[in-house]
Amino acid sequence: MESMRLADAVVAVAKATSPEKWSRYCELASKIKVCIGTEAEGEAAGLARLTRHSKEDLTAILEGDPEYLAMFPEAYDLKCVVLDLFVEAMRSNQISVTGFDPDHPTRRITIAAEMMDIAVDAMRVSEGANAKLDWDESTIQFGHRTLVGVRVTMKKALDTQKGGRPPVADWDVIEHLLRLEIKKKGLPSPDNEEGWWTKADVCRSVADMLDARNEHAAPSTIRDHVNAVLKGVK
Repeated sequence: MESMRLADAVVAVAKATSPEKWSRYCELASKIKVCIGTEAEGEAAGLARLTRHSKEDLTAILEGDPEYLAMFPEAYDLKCVVLDLFVEAMRSNQISVTGFDPDHPTRRITIAAEMMDIAVDAMRVSEGANAKLDWDESTIQFGHRTLVGVRVTMKKALDTQKGGRPPVADWDVIEHLLRLEIKKKGLPSPDNEEGWWTKADVCRSVADMLDARNEHAAPSTIRDHVNAVLKGVK
C-alpha cells in the first residue's frame, strides 16, 4: 500500500474522485497566484494555494479589479470541496491517516475521520480554531495535543462512484427532521446542552441522521443544507 505526505494525498484523492473540480481549482489558483518563492502554473499552483504557499496580487485587490476579485469565492468553495473529498475518503476506508505522539515516537496513532474533519474545518476560520494543520511539517494539532509525522496510506482504489456506497440523502426528510430538532433544542448556542453549541455540532447531528438512515452526503453538502435550514428558522 502506497504511503505519502498529507498534501500529496489530498491532491491524489481530489484528482481521482473529482478531477474536473481539481482542474478548475488549479486553473483559478494559476490566475490568483503570486506563489511564494516560485511562479507555479496549473497543478503546482493548485498545490501552492491549497497549502498556503501563495499570496494574492495586492495591486489587483487594491484597485478593486472585479474580474480578479470574483475568482476568490469560487476558489474557496472548491478548496472546501477538495478537503471534504479527503475526509470522505477516510470515512469510506479508502485511505488511512496516521501520526505519532512526540512523547511516544514509536507508537503510530490512527487519526479518525471525525478528527480530520475538525482540522479541516479549522482551515475555514481565521481565528478561534481548536485545531491546526501544518502542511510543511506534516503535523496536526488538536487542542493541546500534537501529532507529528502524519502520513496517508492508500488502502484501495480511489473511486467514490463504485462499491457499497450508501444511497444519497433524502433531503426533504432530513431537513424536516432537523427543523424538529431545532424546535426542540433551539438554535445552536453556548447556552444549550453540550453537543448543540455550534453549527458544526448541528452538522454532526445531521451526519448521524444520515448514518442511521444508511444515507450518504459529503460534509460540504451537509453544511449547505444546515446553513439553509438555520437561515430559514431565524
